[in-house]
Amino acid sequence: MDTVKANGITLAYRAWGPEDAPPVLLLHCRGADGADWTQIAERLAAGARPRRVYAPDLRGHGRS
Repeated sequence: MDTVKANGITLAYRAWGPEDAPPVLLLHCRGADGADWTQIAERLAAGARPRRVYAPDLRGHGRS
């Protein structure tokens, strides 16, 4: 898990796949966090067309 800080707000996120692959952003719904996307993210990152997948913990959820 990594974090990014902007304007005094720290957001945690998970990332899968090659850093140079096209990005995909997965956002969780209310009451969840980025870990909910693990199985899907792993498949997108390792598929025939690998993607760099980001799944943040939105503010007030998980480790954000």
